[in-house]
Amino acid sequence: MLRMMRIHGNAAEYIPIAVLLMLVYELNGGSHTALHLCGCALVLGRVLHVAGLWNSDGQTPGRAMGQSLTWLTILALVALDLSKVL
Repeated sequence: MLRMMRIHGNAAEYIPIAVLLMLVYELNGGSHTALHLCGCALVLGRVLHVAGLWNSDGQTPGRAMGQSLTWLTILALVALDLSKVL
């Protein structure tokens, strides 16, 4: 049960940040292709993270790849947002 709560909590920590960054990029007239690629990468990252954490509390390749992809997506969205502002 604690693992399932952690899966949900982790999603609740990262998904709103990414969605907010996607919203800002969309409102600033960003590329639809880049927005779709970031959205797909975010979903894939979250699915990999859940798959890696589903059966094990420890570090697994799926969990590491999923978290890395989530962070890379967030960093890419920050860079895209900054490029639209500057």
